[in-house]
Amino acid sequence: MLKVSDWVQTNLTFHSMEMPKGTIGFILGIDGESVSIQPTHNPNERLKKRYIRTINKMYVDLLPTGPTAEEKQFLIDWALSERDEQTLKDLMNREGQNDGR
Repeated sequence: MLKVSDWVQTNLTFHSMEMPKGTIGFILGIDGESVSIQPTHNPNERLKKRYIRTINKMYVDLLPTGPTAEEKQFLIDWALSERDEQTLKDLMNREGQNDGR
């Protein structure tokens, strides 16, 4: 089950979004069957655009790694700037679980 802040990799190429298969990013939001991801790595070249992309969750696979401290802070800052209380709570709860608190 996918959650906000999970790291994912695309399993299909999206030409219109300049997002090839193997693009890596993290989930910023989930709405039904759609996930909004922030791409951070493009396997073909350096990312030219880091726009948030929304795709069907069936086209992403969960990665076994987690975000860096800098990327965790980005997610928290993003949730605060969007005044997204639920996402912020989810991120903080997840952080506490990872720290053994």
